Amino acid sequence: MSKLGKVGPYSLVERLGRGGMGEVYLATTRRGEQVALKVLHDLAEDETSRIRLEREVRALRRVESPYVAKVLDADLGCARPYLVMEHIEGVTLLERVRQSGPLDLAQLVHMAQGIATALAIIHAAGVVHRDLKPGNIIMGVEGPVLIDFGIAQVLDATRLTMTGTFLGTPGYTAPEIFSDEHVDSPADVHAWAATVAFAATGRPTFGRGTAEAQMYAVLNGQADLKGVPVALLPLVRAALNREPGKRPTAALLADRLSRLAKATNGPDAEAPPATPAEEGVRGESARGRANGAESARGRANGAESA
Repeated sequence: MSKLGKVGPYSLVERLGRGGMGEVYLATTRRGEQVALKVLHDLAEDETSRIRLEREVRALRRVESPYVAKVLDADLGCARPYLVMEHIEGVTLLERVRQSGPLDLAQLVHMAQGIATALAIIHAAGVVHRDLKPGNIIMGVEGPVLIDFGIAQVLDATRLTMTGTFLGTPGYTAPEIFSDEHVDSPADVHAWAATVAFAATGRPTFGRGTAEAQMYAVLNGQADLKGVPVALLPLVRAALNREPGKRPTAALLADRLSRLAKATNGPDAEAPPATPAEEGVRGESARGRANGAESARGRANGAESA
């Protein structure tokens, strides 16, 4: 038996990381398949919030995209509520930039387009990621993969005002979240832009200061975009607009970046993956991509913040 015990039918193998919303473990199924299991902390007792969270999990389980880590299972009503995702092989974007420096233009466009496509697909399913940042993108063999949805934040939307503590990553948080306004898909678009700028420059878009200093920079639109390629700069600037309604949608970003990727790679470049309109929400059939082991296990599925 696993020394760490079990959560539901899953045997815990190793703790990969922890954050404000829970702990992430490498776990195995009864058939020996490896998965990433996130134990969620402090789920609200409010039944309306729990029902909303369960609805989001059901929607996520129908999402099918090579750019999104598959949500395989969840139990939000047990003693230790948990969410199970496929385990993706690769290092995070955060690690990649720290180890090797900023991405070149072709790599940057590919990453930006992949994550914009991922967001467009989950937004079409009625879900908001809520925790997009470089530490929640795996640079997989076949492209970037979005992981570790901030799913528990559905239940913690008022925690900033109630306790004075912020559980997210300030430099990748949209201004409307700090203002305790309604959070919707434009918040992910803002985080996408901050993430792309980081990947382009190697610097946090809103500085390396305290959480309060980063919040101030976000609220006042003080983004450091020096070094962002000219080809991407208009999209990044538009996505960082302080007014949610003035930001482009993720689907529009994905479309523009798909065209840019073709231009960047030349006329003989391989056709890009399916657009959001061609992918989207699938039925209940099994997914082709099985659960793989991650090479950088200590940084699995969003445990590390940027």
